[in-house]
Amino acid sequence: MSIRPLYCSWRPRSMTLALVALIGVSACFPSGDDEEERDDTQDRDTEDTEDAGDGEDTEDGEDTGDGEDTGDGEDTGESETEGGTASVSPSSPTAADDLLCLYDGALAVAEGHTVTWSQNGSARADLDSGDVSSLYTLADDAWTCTVDTGSDTATSSAVTVDACGGALQFVVGHTLSAPTSGTVSLNAPWTLELWINLQDADEGSILTYGRNNYYGLELDYDSGFQVTYKYDIYNVDWTSWDTGVQIHGDGWQHIALVFDSGFFRMYQNGAYVAGESSPYGLQLSTTEGLELAMDNAFLDELHVSLQAKFSGNFTPAYPLASDADTELLLHLDEGSGSSILDSGPHVNHGTTTAYRSTSSRGCP
Repeated sequence: MSIRPLYCSWRPRSMTLALVALIGVSACFPSGDDEEERDDTQDRDTEDTEDAGDGEDTEDGEDTGDGEDTGDGEDTGESETEGGTASVSPSSPTAADDLLCLYDGALAVAEGHTVTWSQNGSARADLDSGDVSSLYTLADDAWTCTVDTGSDTATSSAVTVDACGGALQFVVGHTLSAPTSGTVSLNAPWTLELWINLQDADEGSILTYGRNNYYGLELDYDSGFQVTYKYDIYNVDWTSWDTGVQIHGDGWQHIALVFDSGFFRMYQNGAYVAGESSPYGLQLSTTEGLELAMDNAFLDELHVSLQAKFSGNFTPAYPLASDADTELLLHLDEGSGSSILDSGPHVNHGTTTAYRSTSSRGCP
C-alpha cells in the first residue's frame, strides 16, 4: 500500500526543487496502469459477487435467474402451447341419447370447430360438422369424435352406447307386430314379462298376443292392469280379470304374467301381487303374433317363454335373457328403422311404425 501526500500545492524555488516537485506531482495523480490494475481488481471482485447476486448460477449449476433453464435441462421460460382435449357427452350414453362432441369442455360445434365422427372405427362422412342424433345411437356401437380447430386436432376416447333407453314410445296409430313360431299353448305353462314406463299414458291396450276370434291374450291398463283371454275354443265370451295392480309414478316397472296349472299369477318388480284361476287355460293362435300399442307409454324388453318361469318372488333382470323355452324375445333397442329383431331361438323378427323416443327414460 502506497502513501500519498495530503497536500501537493507548494511552489519550488530552484531547478532542483522543481524536479522534486515534478516527482511529487506525479505522486499526487496515479498512472494509467495503476487505474487499469484497480479496474481489473474491481471487475474480478464484482464477478465474484455477481454470479450469486443476479441469481443466474447456483451451486448445482441451475440457471434460475431468467427462468429459462432448470437443473434437469427443461426449458420453462417459454412453454409451448399444448393442444386441447376432445370428449363425447354423455360419457355413458344410452340408445336414446344424442351424442355431443366437446373440446375442452365446450360444445365444439358451437365454438366453430370442425367435428367428424367415427362409428365402430369407421368415419361417418354424413355426420361431419355436427352432433349425432339418437336415431343413429344403436346399442353396443362405439363412437369417437375428432375436433379440428385450425391449429390443433384432437380425437376423443371411444364411448359405447348401452341398450338401456332404447325403448319404444308409442303414439296414436302406431303398433308393432311379430309372428310366433306357430305353437299352440293349451293348458301348458307360459310366462310373459316386460318392462314398462307409463310416462304420460292413462289407459289403453299394452299388448295382444296370439289373438284371433278364438284364441288369445290381451293386457290392458285402465287404473290398473287387466288381463283378457279365452280359455276354451267353445267359449264364445272373453274372460276379463281386473288384477287391481297399479303403477304409481312414471318410473320403470317390471311386469310378469305367469300361467301355471290353470292359475294366473302376476308379479310386479319381482313380487307376487295378484292371482286368478282359469277354468281351462289359455290358448294362443298359431298364426297370430304380438302387437304392442299404448299411447305415450315406453315399452322395453319383452319375453315370452313356454314355462312357468316364476313361482316365488325374484329379482327382475335387465336386459331380459332367452331360455330353453323362449318363444319370443324383443329387446326393442334398434334405435331406428322399421325392423324389430327377435333375439330368441325362432328369430321371428317383426316390423314397427312406432315412434321411437328421442329422450332417454333411463335404465329400468
